[in-house]
Amino acid sequence: MKIACIANMNNNMFCLVRYLRDAGYDAHLFLVEEFGHFRPEADTYDEEYKKYTHELDWYEIGYWKTSPDKIKKDLNGFDFIIGSDLVPAFLEKAKMVTDVFIPHGGDLIYHPVYKFKHFPPKRWEIGAYARARAVKKGIRKSKYILFEYTNEELEVFIDKLNIKGKRIVSNAVFLYLPQYTKDNFKKQEVYEKVMAVRNSYELIIFHQCRHVWRPIREEFQYKGNDILLKAYTKFLKANPESKAILILFEYGWDFRESIDLVKELGIEDNVLWLPIMLRKEIMVWLDMVDICVGELGRSFLAYGSVYEDLALKKPFVGFRRDELYLKFHKDLYPMVSTNNEDVIADMFSDYLIHKDKYIQMGINSHNWMVQNAIEKPLNAVIAAIEEKRKTPF
Repeated sequence: MKIACIANMNNNMFCLVRYLRDAGYDAHLFLVEEFGHFRPEADTYDEEYKKYTHELDWYEIGYWKTSPDKIKKDLNGFDFIIGSDLVPAFLEKAKMVTDVFIPHGGDLIYHPVYKFKHFPPKRWEIGAYARARAVKKGIRKSKYILFEYTNEELEVFIDKLNIKGKRIVSNAVFLYLPQYTKDNFKKQEVYEKVMAVRNSYELIIFHQCRHVWRPIREEFQYKGNDILLKAYTKFLKANPESKAILILFEYGWDFRESIDLVKELGIEDNVLWLPIMLRKEIMVWLDMVDICVGELGRSFLAYGSVYEDLALKKPFVGFRRDELYLKFHKDLYPMVSTNNEDVIADMFSDYLIHKDKYIQMGINSHNWMVQNAIEKPLNAVIAAIEEKRKTPF
């Protein structure tokens, strides 16, 4: 069977394609209109991907003007389709079905809904409305939906879709672990700078999440970056002799406000700002840090940053309401779960005293990830493929 994996948000499809090919399947990656840091070259250390990666111009042409015949022609010969983002809308237009839909989040919240802003509606609004309806229909008709249970707020959007297919409660395959080796890291240009930082500090804290924390922004996307900055300030005051650095990224709506808050808190000398970079570079940095901090706003079990951290066996701090997820998992990866400034500051201090405890936490978290965030979703996708192989019609 030929398998098409379409739309590479967060590099999820690229990771899945490589695992499927490792398992002997003829899987291909189709790119739509990806951000630069979500293209294959952003998450690999070789050029093998060029053999099985293709470009689609559907998004460039637009939903309204892309013909059903073109969609069918572009996917001619493929027996199994895995899609994300707007892909279900295009397949619905061509009277095709998404075998497995793997949403990234925004495609559940924003894409299936459009409300007219003008009356009578503008011509372009009619097109946007038609696309939203097609997204909703396409998702609803998908045979499987692979999506982790997140929190009550996001589940409301899923319930509104009234999906007909089978829900596989699991995250996407976020990371292709075999490529993250010391040899690959040492070949990267950034490696020398990374090691210079490592050799200058006894404690390195890493936070690669988007900066979204001001109240005027969308409440649902609150990341709690301000909590981290205040907690880190408390840690520094409690440990004035420590040589610590907090690494942050110039990424998100509010990163400039975070820069201002860093100055207001007087911790500029203990913060390193990095520009947005490719995942293959982020992982080089991650390999040498001590503690990773994720989102401190809404409760989440799975997202790209946390699994990047767990992939390299780092102790993780974030906010997670365990009771939401234990009904779907027999256990959860070990972490420091809190959004309390004092608890976070105390954890940073405790790391200096009980480093081995946190190193073991990172190892245990990594092992959980391999079983639950790589093998589980991969096996679920393979089972769906094999089911269709047996009953293709």
